[in-house]
Amino acid sequence: MKRFSAALCLTAGLAIGVFGLASTGEAQISDTASAVSWSMDFEIDKFGSVNVTTKSGKTKTVWYLAYTLTNNSGQDAPLAPVHFRLDTDTDKTYREMTHKKAEELLEKKWDRKLVTSREREDTLADGDTMRGLAIFGELDEETDKIVITVTGLEDVVYRVGTKRFYQKRGLQLEWSRPGDEYFTERDPLKFKKRSWKVLEGPREIR
Repeated sequence: MKRFSAALCLTAGLAIGVFGLASTGEAQISDTASAVSWSMDFEIDKFGSVNVTTKSGKTKTVWYLAYTLTNNSGQDAPLAPVHFRLDTDTDKTYREMTHKKAEELLEKKWDRKLVTSREREDTLADGDTMRGLAIFGELDEETDKIVITVTGLEDVVYRVGTKRFYQKRGLQLEWSRPGDEYFTERDPLKFKKRSWKVLEGPREIR
């Protein structure tokens, strides 16, 4: 299992943001620059696929990401902003979806409840942990590279002097899947890297 903390990366990200703002003349460097933020730790439990038999008797390969969220930020954190997006090297994008049959199979396999997007509470209390499941459905069979972007793990609002700035980042998780388009569920997955990507900002909050 791989665990990534938004809090661990926050200080470096804010430093870059502050110096970047100063270099463009949008703000001045201040000794009082500070962050006002909550963040959640994200842990990969399993990324893979499960075969599901449809009512017509056909077999579909459904891809999923099982994960654990832990809130150690010192305050309750909202879950509504948490979203998952899967992109492939074949220029296909898949959003988080629901798939009751796949969810039931995975919960039975691991003998535990997995929270899907439709079942999330509004917030995750400070100190609490949630085991979640993101379903993406069938992927392009020619896919060799997969990148999952997770947003809503942190809220970065920082001050430079008397001004406040907002920055939105996403945690990106990358896998490779060597092989051809046949029996793709048997192709080995290799975790390549994880990184934070700025998706919006920094912009001044007025």
